[in-house]
Amino acid sequence: MRSFFVLLLLSLLSVFALATTLNAQQPGEQVVVAIANAKVQSGRTIVGTTDIGDTLVVKKVEGDWLLVDITGTQGWIKKTNVVSFLDAKSVFDQRITVSSDKTNAFIARGEYRLELGQPFLAAEVFTEALRIGGDDALVFTSRGIARSMAGKPGLALEDYNRVIELDPTDHLAYKNRASAWLVMGENAKAIEDCDKVLKLAPKFWAAFHTRGHAYLNIGRPKRAMEDFNKAIELDPKSSSHYNSRGMVYAEFGDHKKAIEDYNTALDLMPSNVNALLNRGKSWHALEDHSKAIADFDRILKIHPESSFAYLYRGSIKQGLGNYQDAIA
Repeated sequence: MRSFFVLLLLSLLSVFALATTLNAQQPGEQVVVAIANAKVQSGRTIVGTTDIGDTLVVKKVEGDWLLVDITGTQGWIKKTNVVSFLDAKSVFDQRITVSSDKTNAFIARGEYRLELGQPFLAAEVFTEALRIGGDDALVFTSRGIARSMAGKPGLALEDYNRVIELDPTDHLAYKNRASAWLVMGENAKAIEDCDKVLKLAPKFWAAFHTRGHAYLNIGRPKRAMEDFNKAIELDPKSSSHYNSRGMVYAEFGDHKKAIEDYNTALDLMPSNVNALLNRGKSWHALEDHSKAIADFDRILKIHPESSFAYLYRGSIKQGLGNYQDAIA
């Protein structure tokens, strides 16, 4: 989760009292950071700093401390610095009621709504933060992301445009706008914005990834391959890069190479449904129907409502003469 709010200053001790009574106690539970600059440490060494609204998973509980993972490193955070994921809303609502810094209280609640998968509500909260606090590039960015997640790329585009007006050197704003253009089918504009990103931040892997998809969409798979290769070079642990490069190999008709990339994508993220779908399609192209069906079955275990998995699986079964199974 993004940690870019300014510090939230809490004015009443009652807010801290509420936070301390709502702590997750069991390994595997999600907790939400309730104070600014909460330290995560290993022994006496500080291994990271978290911000309000950051979501962590409890690995272990010992006394007043919780073992959590932050950016790939494990460390301990005080129980009093977090609240349980389910109780976070009441804490942020309380802060909005009592805090003199209401703008940042709304931001924290908006980020929490995003974590809950409620982008429409998150966008409304960020709108209220802008109404109270005025123009703020970070809040426009957050609302743009919420609007994108809610399937409103046109509205997101307005927010990213405003961010760029406020700070023309913000490479993340150009990257976010490129993603919105991509969703809207404006591939040339997406490429143009990614080019701007890479002038400002030459090693920003996300721009290569987005530009690669734009090139793939306009029928330039060789340029797409170059971008996905660069994205993998800069960010080798990302499942999505390998899935995307696999799509290019499939476009070239090299399904064996495509499957190698899909396998790597799934090793990095076993729940990557896009990689499973693409691998199933490549198995089908290689006429290995049992492996294709196995991938589509695996998708349906993760997402039982996946229409694409049903469609491809049914098509294969129909082609094999299994008409009854095809309509099941």
